Amino acid sequence: MTTANPDGAGLEALFASLGPPERMREFCDRRLGVLAAYDREHGAQLVETLDAYFASGRSLAAAALRLHTHRNTILYRLRRIEKLTGVDLHDPQIELELQVALRIAALLSAEHATATE
Repeated sequence: MTTANPDGAGLEALFASLGPPERMREFCDRRLGVLAAYDREHGAQLVETLDAYFASGRSLAAAALRLHTHRNTILYRLRRIEKLTGVDLHDPQIELELQVALRIAALLSAEHATATE
């Protein structure tokens, strides 16, 4: 199974067609806003950890390798994420919503970077 989509019709293209960036930003803020605020205040890298965790197939060891940290650090951060957000990261609906929010946030960030160049 490949993750690349050579015809450009992947999730990013779908998200870009969904409507105003403000609505997508609101979606991200509702799912990731608490974590992003915590990261800004504490330098905790919770959003980055969540992204690495999902990108690693929910493997603590693989996420730790991606972030050049210890597996227990990833586990600690994931528990902190659950505590701050009040969600269960093993709930498939929650996982999907968080993954979509992370993808949209990356798309919006890339669009912002392109617009400011």
